[in-house]
This record gives sequence, structure tokens and C-alpha cells, in this order.
Amino acid sequence: MKKLLLYLICFPFCIVAQEISYFDGKAFLTYYNAEVEVSINLSKERQYGKYYIADIGIYNNTNQSFNFNPSDIKATIIRKGKAKEGEVLSHKEYMKKVKTSQTWQAIGKSIAEHSAAADAGKTTTNTSSSTYGSYSGSSRTNYSDNYGRNIGSSRSTGNFSGTSTTNSTSTTIDGGAQYMASQNADRNVKEFTKQQSNISNMLNQGYLKRNTLKNQDYIRGNINIKYRKADEIEIVVPVNGVDYIFLWDKDMLNEI
Repeated sequence: MKKLLLYLICFPFCIVAQEISYFDGKAFLTYYNAEVEVSINLSKERQYGKYYIADIGIYNNTNQSFNFNPSDIKATIIRKGKAKEGEVLSHKEYMKKVKTSQTWQAIGKSIAEHSAAADAGKTTTNTSSSTYGSYSGSSRTNYSDNYGRNIGSSRSTGNFSGTSTTNSTSTTIDGGAQYMASQNADRNVKEFTKQQSNISNMLNQGYLKRNTLKNQDYIRGNINIKYRKADEIEIVVPVNGVDYIFLWDKDMLNEI
């Protein structure tokens, strides 16, 4: 399904013209003529941050080569009538964010796995014992004067009792179980790191990079724009000295 937007604005180095086509429910905005075709699909995803992801394709049919630099792509985010420049991440900037995030995730995974492994095979026993004791006794005291004559006596008695409690904790470790848990933790961390590496490679390969397009070459890749609430988004893609301007209005943004 296709529909052609009703506006077409041409300046010497600026063209706004977009045809909308849909593929699997996704809208692709396209400008094309006999020499160049530029298309964009915009989505909204969380990939080591929240971004608008512009999937850009460029076809060269100029019968000559030209350089394309995605760092020249600009975005403007319009919200409640106010326009702000969007933060468009270069390939280097985005992959740096991916690496930093994956490093911290790997550290957290390793700590969690090996902490659990350190507790494996441990058995803790708590013991409590109480002792009760009592004592009963008496004593007699005699009194005499300076001449040694008995002048009286006194008797005292006493009863004493008490309880003492002793608590103890003992831990035994099954070395075999702990070794197996440690090995399993190592495997889990390695598998996690491998998965992270696969994701990083996929993002790296899919990100739009600087290229020289020879005649009839086609490139396609993503660029990320830091997410911000928007009513409209304007994306400018410079190709072979011409700025191609793509506009996403509120209704289109609601579909992504």
C-alpha cells in the first residue's frame, strides 16, 4: 500500500518529498528519482538506552561514486510547538554505550553467579544447650569477749540457683559440590559473555557507517536518536550534496 504526501518543496540543495509505503505494518518514507533513492523507517526501542531508531537505505544510480557520512544526519524534535535538536549518535558513540553497559552487566552476572557458587555445599548447624545449677548452705559464727568467754553466736543460711545457655554454630563444606557449582558459574558467565558479544556484533554490523557508494551500490543501516517525547520529528539525510528531509507527524509517531 502506498500514498504520496501532497507536499513537494525543492530548493537548490534541499528536497522534501516523501512517498509512504508499508511493509509488515511498518511505514517507509521514500524519496526517489532516476539517480538516487533514500528511504527511512522509524521505530522506537530500548537497546542500551531508549531511542528512535532510523532504518535508512540509500541507492546510488548517478553513474558516479560519492561519499556518504551518517555523522551529517540531523534530527529536529518538535514538542508543543518548540523545536529542539535531536541527539543523533554516531556509530562510535553508540558502540561505546553498548560496551560500557555490557561491561557492567557482565560484572553483575559474575558476582551473582560466583556468590551463589561460594554458598554451594555448605551445611550450617546451630546448637543450643542449657545448664541448671543450685546451692544451699549455712554458716555459724561464734562471738567472744576479750577474756575468751563465749558471749553468743549467729547462724546464716542461703539458697542459690541459676541457668546458663550456650549457643554454637558449626559449618561443614562439601568440597566436591562447591567445585561443581564453581565450574557451573564459570560456564554461565562465559555463555552470558558470548551472548553479549553476539548482540554487540549484530548492533555493530547493523549501524550505519561512513561509506563510498559506487554506481548502483546500495547501503542500509540504523542510526539512533536519543528518545524525547515528540509531536513531530524531522530527519535530514544529506546525500551527494543534497539534503533530503523526512517528516514524521503526530499520527505517524503514534504508530511506532
